[in-house]
Amino acid sequence: MGPAGPAGATGATGPAGSTGATGATGADGSVGPAGPAGATGATGATGPAGAAGGAATFSYFIADSNSSGAGTYYLNFGTGANLFPETAVITPTACNSIKLTAALGGTLAGLTSGYTLEVMNLDPVLGLGVPVGLVCSLNPASRTCSSTMPTFAPAGSLLQLRMTGTQAFNTWTGALYASLACQS
Repeated sequence: MGPAGPAGATGATGPAGSTGATGATGADGSVGPAGPAGATGATGATGPAGAAGGAATFSYFIADSNSSGAGTYYLNFGTGANLFPETAVITPTACNSIKLTAALGGTLAGLTSGYTLEVMNLDPVLGLGVPVGLVCSLNPASRTCSSTMPTFAPAGSLLQLRMTGTQAFNTWTGALYASLACQS
């Protein structure tokens, strides 16, 4: 055989082949470092004012077995009444208003008259009550009463509930209930 002839010219590039299949997804990378803290937000609006604080309520009860009622008496905190003008309750907080509420309960059989209740501020030096202007009257036709007045009684004040009537409790069927509320 004879010697090889010279190399021929390079031919044109053939067409591109089709795209191969997508490979598998790689594993997640590690979490990066946390970014810097954001700026502090604006202060929110001021909320509504809270309810008035501090109050004291004193309750009184006189049963129909009690012989008091005809005359002037001072109600004992809790039950009963007596003739001693030194009887009082002490306010644990200052009172900006005082509310007196009273009721006659029961059948009231035999009750022919009524009772007047008056709030007094006891002067501890003189041992005498000074009216604060809060009065409430009860009788068979008007079994309940309630009265409120703005007043100021400092914490530690001595308040009395004075009752005046013309008929003893043990002459009729029922009871007297009262409450004295000090709101601050």
